[in-house]
Amino acid sequence: MTKIQVDGEPYVDVLPAAVLRVVVAAMDSALDEQLREVWPAIVRSGKVETRPYKKEEQEIATDVDPHRVLVPLSRLGAAQGYSGAKVFVGYFADKKNRYLPSRPLVVKVGTWAELDEELHRARAWPPHAQGENSSFAWPWKLYPIPAAISEPHEAVLIANFTSIDSLDMVPTRYDLRIEDLWKQLTGSDSSADLARTLRSVYELIHGVHRHGKVVCERRTFVYGDLYDRYLRRLTKERRQIPVRLFGDQPTTQLYGRSWPNPLCTVDALLRLTCEGAIGPTHGDLHPKNVVLDKSGRPRIIDFGWATPSSHVVVDYVLMELNLRAVTLTPHVPATSTMALARMLSTDDPSPNADDECRWRSDLVRNGIWKSLKDADIIRDWEREYLVPMLIVAFGLLWFLDSAKSQHSLMLTVLCLTERLQKIVTKTPILEPAT
Repeated sequence: MTKIQVDGEPYVDVLPAAVLRVVVAAMDSALDEQLREVWPAIVRSGKVETRPYKKEEQEIATDVDPHRVLVPLSRLGAAQGYSGAKVFVGYFADKKNRYLPSRPLVVKVGTWAELDEELHRARAWPPHAQGENSSFAWPWKLYPIPAAISEPHEAVLIANFTSIDSLDMVPTRYDLRIEDLWKQLTGSDSSADLARTLRSVYELIHGVHRHGKVVCERRTFVYGDLYDRYLRRLTKERRQIPVRLFGDQPTTQLYGRSWPNPLCTVDALLRLTCEGAIGPTHGDLHPKNVVLDKSGRPRIIDFGWATPSSHVVVDYVLMELNLRAVTLTPHVPATSTMALARMLSTDDPSPNADDECRWRSDLVRNGIWKSLKDADIIRDWEREYLVPMLIVAFGLLWFLDSAKSQHSLMLTVLCLTERLQKIVTKTPILEPAT
């Protein structure tokens, strides 16, 4: 197949010129290597009389005059994550407006170590057992940025933007706008059926969790072995942070009353064992990593924390904590925040005063908890779900300053700690595997 020549470079003010040239080379390489997937509109029909038919012998349009378009994701309305990577949406278009644009690409610029880890983890993930692979934006290839250009050593990661329907084609370019779950949770329109969206997310992800089996495999594990990375070293070299928040005594005084110290509780829980559902996990499934198309269908992105075998509950816990605290607006009354933090099972009452806390509690119940029930992966609610939620919530205290509702995150940690005291005071039912 003839290679396509693209002249000129896009201008992006947030990238140095030398880095931009590497981004351009990465886009061009993706176009050369995956032309049928990247820009199918300019691939011409093959000749029926030629046998055997070979896809690589198809020609491309000779009258196309291509140029590159590159736009920072943050300018499309989607918030950047915590990884520090710069994320862009890029595509190719015909200057003469005769051909439809290429499919969009996700372009990430970040440290080589982090992007190489994301690519490795994505490649280790299994295919979806029911053929829904197009709902996951797996990266294609990593391109190094020469060390002389950037320090620390950086790279460019290219992935297919699978949710093409979320970009309006008009008709020879894209009206670039991104709709994701984060925008819906933090925007003024709470009328969207977010519970149904969440259930759709977990219908997708459960197909991976089962790893091709009818039900998820169950296995005994030590909490500290599978959840240590979610603590973000807050029980180790960063221990001074929770000590400043809660002290180092068995109890702590906060919000006008005494609580069990979450630091002491987490220390004890990490040594206990649990039997739970094990399978491939996304590992970082939160609202910024769920992109929606025009019909509200979810697409999963960013595989930097994916793993082929872990406790699948983590993909539910992270989303719930984002609903409870990370995306909750700070003006919510303290009584409503407390009521939401105390709602830790279906037997607990929902908040009945503040509108935002009420509809978020409905999302937790009808979106996340209902998906868990439908997936049938929980046998012991406290050990299999609430303990992981406390450990992950405790680790999110590392981001306390950037949480939209600091009080909600703190209260969630405190209420979970109080609920789980009976577990840390008992001998674990299961002994660690030898």
